[in-house]
Amino acid sequence: MIVHLQKESIPFNKSEVLRYLGYKQGKNILDEKTNRIIDTEFKKALEIIKPVGIYKTYSIDEFPIKLSGKHIKNHLKNSEGLILLTVTIGSKIDKAITEKFNEGKYTEGVVLDAIATELVEACADLFTENLQNKFSEFNFTSRFSPGYGDWHLNVQPKIIKELEAYRIGISVSDSMFLIPRKTITAVIGITKNQTHLENHNCSRCFFKGCIYRKRVETIQ
Repeated sequence: MIVHLQKESIPFNKSEVLRYLGYKQGKNILDEKTNRIIDTEFKKALEIIKPVGIYKTYSIDEFPIKLSGKHIKNHLKNSEGLILLTVTIGSKIDKAITEKFNEGKYTEGVVLDAIATELVEACADLFTENLQNKFSEFNFTSRFSPGYGDWHLNVQPKIIKELEAYRIGISVSDSMFLIPRKTITAVIGITKNQTHLENHNCSRCFFKGCIYRKRVETIQ
């Protein structure tokens, strides 16, 4: 099912933008100029994003994508059903970021990219909240995306095909990168029993090349 998200409901977190930009609590001071650029680019981003998602529900037995990897299996071990989803903020934000760099506006480009990353994460949170309200009789696990732990990115084409994500303009490259870039795919486990809700934690991630791995502090 396709779900269009309301921009005014997106739970945007500015501290996450600062984290993506490399700020650390107690070590970096946000200067007035950068703060002004963040506010300006955020307003521009809201004007051009088109937040939309798709989801499908399954019983454990009928889920069409093999859940290979001990981390994803452990995450979903007590689930009675699954929700497969994807959410994107559209391709215009990708073009806007590219244009910033092409014009030599590197600071604005980096800031806009960080804002877009936080916006798609926030949209995924909003999408998950809407699903939780819709399926209120179930308890949810946290989202688990390809690339977390040992759940390989090579499942991306299968997810995109299964959700028919082309309907909202999503595809995947030969290198397993999602297009538009600011797109998330994930699976959620659902159960009527109590479940332990545990969010993905950068400090436990096995992807050691990620630039955010050591940036686990919350910026105030």
